Amino acid sequence: MAEFYTKLFVQIDIALQELLQLVANTCSGNIDVVTIEVDKIEIDIMKNESAPTISDPNDFMSYPYTAEVVNIEDMSLESYLEFTGSLMKNLNSNGAKVVAACDWEDKLPGHGKLE
Repeated sequence: MAEFYTKLFVQIDIALQELLQLVANTCSGNIDVVTIEVDKIEIDIMKNESAPTISDPNDFMSYPYTAEVVNIEDMSLESYLEFTGSLMKNLNSNGAKVVAACDWEDKLPGHGKLE
């Protein structure tokens, strides 16, 4: 199985638990601690541990949350990108800035950067 992985850096002014619920609602997924399970994909949402060490608030590495999107079953890259892009757009429409770190940033909305 080909594994696809994207790390999203998320800037949004809500608590971690609220972000988990927002993503779960957006994706129609189930929350298991800090993991959201959706069909063939898992999304781990965590506080960005490196954020406090970044002094530039405009640097996406300073965003308070990360969301790691990985497929847990075989799927096409196109389906994975469609899911990840939709997640990015939904977060952005809820007031979040989202930056993707992966090998296919240019194939995601905003070339991997929605502000």
